[in-house]
Amino acid sequence: AHPTLDAFTKQSGIKVKYVEDINDNATYFAKIQGPLSQGNGVDRDIIVLTDNSRFPALLVAKGWLEELDKDKIPNISNLVDVQKSPPFDPDRTYSLPWQSGMTGIAWNEDVTGPVTSFEQLLNDPKLKGKVTLLTELADTVGMAILTDGGDPASFTADEFDAAIKMIQKSVDSGQIRQFTGNDYAQPLTKGDIGAAVAWSGDVVQLLADNPKLKWAIPEKGGMIWTDNMLIPQGGSAATASTYMNSVYDPKVAAQIAAYVNYVTPVKGAKEELAKTDPETANNPLVFHRHRWLAPILLLLPGLTWLAFFFLVPLGFLGYQSLQSGSFLNGYSFTWSFRNYTDAVSEYSAQFIRSFLYAGIATVLCLAIAYPLVYWIAFRGGRWKNLFLVIIVAPFFVSYLVRTLAWLNILADQGPVVSVLRTLHILGPDGRLLATGFAVVAGITYNFLPFMALPLYVSLEQIDARLLEAAGDLYASKREAFLRVTLPLSGPGIVAGTLLTFIPAAGDFINAQLLGTPNQKMIGNVIQSQYLEQINYPSAAALSFILMAMILVALGFYAKVVGTEKLTG
Repeated sequence: AHPTLDAFTKQSGIKVKYVEDINDNATYFAKIQGPLSQGNGVDRDIIVLTDNSRFPALLVAKGWLEELDKDKIPNISNLVDVQKSPPFDPDRTYSLPWQSGMTGIAWNEDVTGPVTSFEQLLNDPKLKGKVTLLTELADTVGMAILTDGGDPASFTADEFDAAIKMIQKSVDSGQIRQFTGNDYAQPLTKGDIGAAVAWSGDVVQLLADNPKLKWAIPEKGGMIWTDNMLIPQGGSAATASTYMNSVYDPKVAAQIAAYVNYVTPVKGAKEELAKTDPETANNPLVFHRHRWLAPILLLLPGLTWLAFFFLVPLGFLGYQSLQSGSFLNGYSFTWSFRNYTDAVSEYSAQFIRSFLYAGIATVLCLAIAYPLVYWIAFRGGRWKNLFLVIIVAPFFVSYLVRTLAWLNILADQGPVVSVLRTLHILGPDGRLLATGFAVVAGITYNFLPFMALPLYVSLEQIDARLLEAAGDLYASKREAFLRVTLPLSGPGIVAGTLLTFIPAAGDFINAQLLGTPNQKMIGNVIQSQYLEQINYPSAAALSFILMAMILVALGFYAKVVGTEKLTG
């Protein structure tokens, strides 16, 4: 019996045929792929697939889904905030969450004691031949990656291969009895198997048949997922959307949650369920209690640090920037915005020079670092770590000492100038020191590791099989680089340019040691105002203007490259 479906039919006049024919995502997709690829429907108005599989995104990319008729879903406003913008469907054009759940380990206490880790599941001799894993790649392989210390949301080809080998070893030893979809439930209940990778809501439902069943998240973590309602090609968007609106009524959502025992995506459902079934409403596998508290507790130390050591000093700096007076007679708060207008009019040349030098140095760092770390990531082999240590080795020496070394390198009688004069690139009296070239060279050298490291992380995570696939599709090496490698390394490029440009724009050491007053940057002016002229309001105003200009530049950069590149 499905009382919510009966009530929907009575209210809307729409008859519903409920079919349970999805054992796992991959098998069902294989079933519907043929008709959909030929432009046909699949005799369904709604199908439900899981977001941690690749299939919802694939259906969207192929154009095999109908758009939701949101005019018929006013209750979409009840969708919980965390589910509003998934990567595969950012605007929820094609999907709405059905239920969410977790993947962990279930065991039958009549067969075995507690199974607390994925490693125990694969290796405990007492469980040999009594273990099932899920056919869902994201669940089974994801838990293996977690067991190896990796992140299922971002893993390398080597981590994936290691996870497959771990599972294959247990298959070869006879530890694993079977890979299943939903059909692990009955063998687990009867004791035909002792333990299984299982979904949380299934076990809650099975407790009625066997109270000896237990479920837990493994020691190194489990998987979280959401089943999504989708309208396949040829389905009735109006009919499906009307039904979706029904299940997003908190009262209906509460009834469904009580029946399926998964996590509902509908606001207000918990409160409705508490009126009739407080036990289920307080079940942490169905409704996460205080789920808002965990992120806050995790953020609290960092937020406290920022409050005391960034926001408080920043507030004092803002207060100081609006003062007037002198060091001898004292400063008083007078809302003196003239400090800002004077700073812009007097030091505009230094602001422009700072951004120019920082921009040139950032481009040079990218041009130098990209081929270097590309070679390390794809050709470095077992020497990768050594090459990375060489890149960061300058950090073991003081920033000041590193910059002073360039005084000797670029000196008029130094090796670089001597070679350039011999090659007639520089004239007999030509020099590099005390020029803009020297300042930019010093900035480039000092900030090169800030560019190289994020680039390496981004390149190293690229799956080599993607490049092989590009070759199989007759792409040349140049085309594979431009269409695969370069776009996938985009987050590293963005992170590297930000980490290089932002501190470079405020740098003063390189201009102080390698330049002349004609090469002074805004950082030199701020340093002088603070420590030499002791004009605190002017120095504070200059600092705020520099910060504002960098934020404006960052906003423009984000608009150009796309905000998704800023978050990887």
